[in-house]
Amino acid sequence: MKIKYLAILLMFPVLLSSCAFHQRYPSDWAQPITNEKVDITGGYNNTDKDGFFLSAFIFNDIEWERQKSITHVEIKQFGNQEIEFVAWNEDTIIDKKLFPLTKGDYRLISGGIKKRNNRFVSEQGVIGMERGYIIFTKSADGYLILKSRSKVMGMCFFIPVAGSEKKWYRFHPWEK
Repeated sequence: MKIKYLAILLMFPVLLSSCAFHQRYPSDWAQPITNEKVDITGGYNNTDKDGFFLSAFIFNDIEWERQKSITHVEIKQFGNQEIEFVAWNEDTIIDKKLFPLTKGDYRLISGGIKKRNNRFVSEQGVIGMERGYIIFTKSADGYLILKSRSKVMGMCFFIPVAGSEKKWYRFHPWEK
């Protein structure tokens, strides 16, 4: 009986310091294409309506000031083998990346492309491990849709913390 109370007592700080945010798919957006072979090839604005950068999900090694200069991201999907991302500032290429879809962080899945997004977190007093993924897909009206899902476990000033998040992003097709 004492072990049960000790377990509850130890879990209490985790429960108090945990948080979750799980956004539903916005009802005013066209539905994502769900067939098995979604091709996300196209050019997309770098910012969504809330100011999030598409390039930050792909080119996370580019410093923040340069992220702001990217106008659009061009995506080329080569069947089920490779995917290429090109970051543009109007007519100038800022960066280019090519990833295999058969191994590594990017995988072709039913309904889109899934990118693993695991990282060590050390910010705002929290130290821990974040595990998550991002799914790239298209909506019926041609927008690029990203579903971001993550879970984190760690410590904040020696108090165990846990959290989870699911968020949706929508990027307009690029028009000059």
